[in-house]
Amino acid sequence: TSTDQMQMGQMNDQTKKMEEMRIKIEMAKDPKAREALMQEHMQMMKTGISMMGGMRMMGEKGMMGDKVMPMDERMEMMEGKMKMMQEMMNGMTMQQEMKAK
Repeated sequence: TSTDQMQMGQMNDQTKKMEEMRIKIEMAKDPKAREALMQEHMQMMKTGISMMGGMRMMGEKGMMGDKVMPMDERMEMMEGKMKMMQEMMNGMTMQQEMKAK
């Protein structure tokens, strides 16, 4: 449905923003600037987690409610969630590596 596609688009946009932020952090030379970017990235990850929670509910309703979500839409949703989770893991790994330096 158009609502599902809109939410998928928002999740994809959020994932891209997190990836771009991770690259900015990796390129930052100044420790204070890097720390500020890391804090901003953490907020982006929290937003992503909230977004995925809402999509889980949407997906459950689609599978069990009065409508049936087509398999290709379910797969697209799952792939989007997996991309976002991978980007979150990349960001957390990067933060741990930078703290260890």
